[in-house]
Amino acid sequence: MKHEQKARRWLPRLNPSTMVNDSPHVVILGAGASEATMRHGNPSAQPIPVMNELVNHLELPEELPAEWRKLLGANFESAYADLAADAGFHLAAASIRQQLRGYFERLRLPERVTLYDELVVSLRPKDLIATFNWDPLLLQAIHRNCLSSPPPQVVFLHGNVGIGACLQDRQLGTRGVLCPGCRKPLEPVELLYPVRHKDYDSAPVIKNEWSKFRETLSRAYMVTVFGYSAPVTDAVARDAMLGTWRTNGTRELAQIEIIDIRPARQVQKTWRDLVVRNHSVVWRRLSSSHILRFPRRSCDAFAMASLQCAPWYDNPLPRFRQLDQLHRWLEPLLEEEARGQFSGQPHRRRG
Repeated sequence: MKHEQKARRWLPRLNPSTMVNDSPHVVILGAGASEATMRHGNPSAQPIPVMNELVNHLELPEELPAEWRKLLGANFESAYADLAADAGFHLAAASIRQQLRGYFERLRLPERVTLYDELVVSLRPKDLIATFNWDPLLLQAIHRNCLSSPPPQVVFLHGNVGIGACLQDRQLGTRGVLCPGCRKPLEPVELLYPVRHKDYDSAPVIKNEWSKFRETLSRAYMVTVFGYSAPVTDAVARDAMLGTWRTNGTRELAQIEIIDIRPARQVQKTWRDLVVRNHSVVWRRLSSSHILRFPRRSCDAFAMASLQCAPWYDNPLPRFRQLDQLHRWLEPLLEEEARGQFSGQPHRRRG
């Protein structure tokens, strides 16, 4: 009896009669995800740099010696960590932080459908996106799609220029909107910069975001890592993720998907501690993942295939240019969700 009860705890929350799996899908985003989203241009004519390219878009302080400029250009994360720790360059580090915030605040999604639009409409409220990115692009995608389809939860692990907080009333939301308690505008949150010894418990907002992330990751049935390379300056974040993942009771059945343009062998080496046995796959594009092959049904489809031996046909999200086209395509999926009964082929049933 004890063995039977223990075995049940390993199973994800799948109801075979309705084919609904309530276990969450957790998506972890890095700078590569925003770069891929905006690869084809954006209205503000600003490219989206990955971390090591940030220095190319800054006016470095004149007092900064040539050696520091060279180091920042070669490896921004590592060099900035050393710069921020040097009391003699406190003002230079502050100038860089101010410029970075202004740079990211100006970024806007184009009107056409982007990868972030496809991502947020392809997940359900039980799912969670955890982003390390400072840019507001994911938040913009959620805002412009949320009225058409219930979005996933989202947490900002290093802060974000698009969110604000009221510490007095413990409210978090879009920067500048009024706090429902005190009716004052939500203040910008602190951004967590690439220093080697990050303290995720020092800032109340960051601490709360990490708490929510850890709790959901401990129950996740699928994890997708998109454009995040786990750099050495994020060692604390990596250890926190791995420590939480090891407490997940379903991880021996769960699936890990990694979206990365680097060679697969290099990617697998980076994330080998996250993977149980061979339950992982590396894709170069998000379109190959369960998220876009089974939109709003990633965990359900994987559970039906792996636990019930009843795989579904792929139901890939088509490539649309207009948001209203995307929203119309989602309607059969949303109708099934309202009924609480999945078919495994919502668009085929419509003929």
